[in-house]
Amino acid sequence: MSREPSISTSKQPEFTFFTDRDSDGDFHGALVAAGLHVERHDDHFPPGRLVQDHEWIALCARHGWIGVTSDKRIKRNPLSQHALVTGGVRLFVSVGTATHAEKGANFIASLPKIYKFLEKHPPPFIAKVYLRQEGVYMNYTMEDYQRRFQ
Repeated sequence: MSREPSISTSKQPEFTFFTDRDSDGDFHGALVAAGLHVERHDDHFPPGRLVQDHEWIALCARHGWIGVTSDKRIKRNPLSQHALVTGGVRLFVSVGTATHAEKGANFIASLPKIYKFLEKHPPPFIAKVYLRQEGVYMNYTMEDYQRRFQ
């Protein structure tokens, strides 16, 4: 039995993550199992209702939650971008071809890099979390938003 502290028992920053519908199920379960504070899409929106990305992004903005999705197209949606900018939202996109369980496990394994990223980069931003702990990289920065919306 390993004496190394698990991510769930080690000291973690106090963040609340919000998993969108794309990151529900096994992905969400992995974050909860690791002891993270996680809000689930379907706990805030009626089941079966089609919720646009900008709606849940605005919810994250109101509560200061960090959004997590697997939808890499979100950065191209003007309504989503506007909600990110006006709300000062931090959003991580889990990218790569894998099951939700594998992406969840990778997200947990990448937490030290994610926390370091959060310390260094003010919101709003969209950052990618790559599989196999390859890293967390800025995808869309505050400067990108400012150029787009000025």
